[in-house]
Amino acid sequence: MVTVYIGARVIDFIQEGAYSAKGATIISNQSEEIAATILQRMDRGVTVLEGRGSYSGEKRDVLYCVVARNEIVRLKNIIESIDPHAFVAVSTVHDVAGEGFTLDENKNPISGIV
Repeated sequence: MVTVYIGARVIDFIQEGAYSAKGATIISNQSEEIAATILQRMDRGVTVLEGRGSYSGEKRDVLYCVVARNEIVRLKNIIESIDPHAFVAVSTVHDVAGEGFTLDENKNPISGIV
């Protein structure tokens, strides 16, 4: 069992590389509060996109946020505390660059977290 787990992790490492983060797509009626809270409590940026429901035609903000793997539980807890009915889709992000995603020790680094 341990050998299978280690083998799977090695394969993941070879395919995905040493680094990966999590990207969260969030749809909620409380998008402004969620975005502000993520910025305030996690020091992570949030991109706001304009969306429209296919069935309802209703316009809604769609939030996108990238965090380190070890931060995803905290992110989901923040979202759930504000809007327990929010739609949240989490995906693996294999390559990230830009502000907040460097080895700059004065920032909130995400690189190097495996």
